[in-house]
Amino acid sequence: WSDTFSFTTGAEDCSNQPSTNVPVTIPPVGTPTISSTLNLAVAGTITDVNVVDLMVAHTWVSDLTFTLTSPEGTSVVLLAEICEDENNFDLNFDDDGAVAIPCPPVGGGTYKPVQPLSTFNGENPQGVWTLTISDAFDEDGGSLNSWGLEICVIADAFVSVDPAQLAVCEGETATFELDVSSGFAGPVSLTFSGLPAGAVATVDPAMPAPGQTATVTLENLSGPGIYTVSVDATDGPSSASTELSLQLVGAPPATFLSLPTDAAVDVDLLPAFTWQSNPGAQSYLLEVSEDPAFGSFVIFQPTNNTTFTPLLAFEELTTYYWRVTAIGECGETV
Repeated sequence: WSDTFSFTTGAEDCSNQPSTNVPVTIPPVGTPTISSTLNLAVAGTITDVNVVDLMVAHTWVSDLTFTLTSPEGTSVVLLAEICEDENNFDLNFDDDGAVAIPCPPVGGGTYKPVQPLSTFNGENPQGVWTLTISDAFDEDGGSLNSWGLEICVIADAFVSVDPAQLAVCEGETATFELDVSSGFAGPVSLTFSGLPAGAVATVDPAMPAPGQTATVTLENLSGPGIYTVSVDATDGPSSASTELSLQLVGAPPATFLSLPTDAAVDVDLLPAFTWQSNPGAQSYLLEVSEDPAFGSFVIFQPTNNTTFTPLLAFEELTTYYWRVTAIGECGETV
């Protein structure tokens, strides 16, 4: 015998997606070609495609040829110039449908297309599908009133986070949602890397099922900075990963004082206190005291500016002490 290999089949997911790009008029003049689109969000690998609820109002249906084109550019002819002078269409197309299409082609039956819809198998359905109708003769017009796709895919195994970027204050708790695709075969175990040192991630439920959304809570967050957190998911046969940008915001850095300079003498009795702008500060607190321990205050002034001039003059030949506290979203720093 050869070596024994194993494999696990994916989960097939089928859905019916109607086009909202209808009705579309087929002009009675000339030999027009009209198109209608259907944008599919579903991703994966196509296993089956059927065209459903194809309804067209048109005299002399033999004038018309129908073509379906996938997002990857593959085209399949569904129907071409049948039934002579009959009117209107009401059909579905399936590779397993009946071979003989009735005339008139109405009644909502399911029939085999001219070219197989299985041509689309193996493609990714995500994107814009286009149904094109070519009218080969002048005078007869009408409208495309409805159509849609019944599509089955083996869903891709992937995980995604919402939001993908998260900013919290140092010491706070961060939460985000983790979506597990239906492409996994069973409950998914999750691991996290790139977290701040000492941080703890808790997932609820601990092992989310395919198609389920879990809530992730991050605690013990310390160390201001931006962290790229990797989330790895596996059910055994399939694995996937995604990333979260986590920003921990701390208190602003210390503010640099400008004027009066430290230990300055002969300072004006109405000095203009100035300090450098602090990028982490939303506001400031200016404190002036005769006590180096700041047990009492001559000035205790909140401000959004980086300068302040008192209204009352200071005493002559007196030593004062001053400092500025930077107040930010996530704390304050003297």
